Amino acid sequence: MGFGNRVVDFAARGRGDLEDLPGAPFPSPSLADSGPVRVESAASSPPGQGTGRKSDCPLGAISLAPSKKKASRLNAWLVFLDESGFSQRPPIRATWAPRGCTPVIREPFNWQRLSGIAAVLPSPDGRRLRWLLAIHPGSIRASHLVQFLRALSRHRRKPVILLWDRLPAHRSRLVQQAVQTCRAWLHTEWLPAYAPELNPVEPFWDHLDDTVLANTPADDLRRLRQRVHQGLRHVRRHPAIARGFLRYTGLF
Repeated sequence: MGFGNRVVDFAARGRGDLEDLPGAPFPSPSLADSGPVRVESAASSPPGQGTGRKSDCPLGAISLAPSKKKASRLNAWLVFLDESGFSQRPPIRATWAPRGCTPVIREPFNWQRLSGIAAVLPSPDGRRLRWLLAIHPGSIRASHLVQFLRALSRHRRKPVILLWDRLPAHRSRLVQQAVQTCRAWLHTEWLPAYAPELNPVEPFWDHLDDTVLANTPADDLRRLRQRVHQGLRHVRRHPAIARGFLRYTGLF
């Protein structure tokens, strides 16, 4: 089974344009409820150094093994989902300055935020991944997750076993109702509490924080969004880092 690499980015306020990927085996989505969307090629990124607890890796593999077996039995995709935020205030990483001079990073006082929902769909052997990403202004709401599930339904070709944490939005009545309407093709499983190392989307966020989002404030949300896309284009050119995300969980 082959997978294309692309990202579905719901532009702010549902506005954007649609770009087809050459050679992608999946049709372009039609997100009527969300307005036009921008489709951009992307791949995975390497796991962050020092993230997670190495001693938990075997336990993580054991915890997720039943879901993987269930996916094999149902001939389904195993899908991991997670959310994160992006701010005009950058994550501070390594900096440089002349000797004796303290580095100074100037940040906007009234900074704003974007939030992202990402899902990764690995092939059974973990060698190829397909990514879906939705970016929204402000915080993630239950309605955003419902839109994301609708997009996922248009991209799938097989049943889906969705693994996510117990975020209040995931357990909200609106989202659970949407899950019930998709029960013909969607099965959900809860990830263990306080176990981000079991989700391969987590090191994707870490990679963005350590590279394109680090140290330099974004003047506005448009430039912040551009930096996220820049990070996705970077990992697209380095397919080996995709397998690193899955090795991070100890499952693949």
